[in-house]
Amino acid sequence: MKTEQDLRVLKTLEHIKSGFSLCVSQKTFKSITIKDISTAAKVNRSTFYTYYTDKYHLRDELVKATLQDLDRAIDLTFITFDDQSSSQTRSVIVQHLEHLWSQKEWYLLLWNKNLELYVFEDMQSLLENKIRNIFTQEDKDEFSERKELFARLYASTTMSILKWWYEVAPTTSAAKVADIIYNHWELGMHRTFF
Repeated sequence: MKTEQDLRVLKTLEHIKSGFSLCVSQKTFKSITIKDISTAAKVNRSTFYTYYTDKYHLRDELVKATLQDLDRAIDLTFITFDDQSSSQTRSVIVQHLEHLWSQKEWYLLLWNKNLELYVFEDMQSLLENKIRNIFTQEDKDEFSERKELFARLYASTTMSILKWWYEVAPTTSAAKVADIIYNHWELGMHRTFF
């Protein structure tokens, strides 16, 4: 019985997320009402209020969950100053890209100006912080300006490539995008910094 109830809750939350997505794709967040979200989600308003206090709470929870998922899914420990296997690095990048591709529609919605947040920049900052943490663990005494520049360049390049892939080249395979990222890193940034 508990599992069935949990499944119903999950299904309801998914409906609310879908309804919210539909609303954000059609109009600005400021102009969206709880009635709009409830109607699009096919739930009544009291059901909405069972889980969220208002539309801001919903938006914040969805963005927070997305950033937490991104943080868990992307492991950047392969970024080191040591030589590494290109096939292993490419394999890790492909795994990341496959996860990111599965989130394409959701990420594009979160990057939509109608949401009235800067989720793209939040994702980029998350990647920067992950790289900073890796460098700090490697060399606790020194976090140089060069490493800071690398963290910013890597994160911004990764996010730009991801956006390009979603919007301009959606038929490009994850493996091909991984090659682009790896070659840019190896021939460009890696050569500059390492």
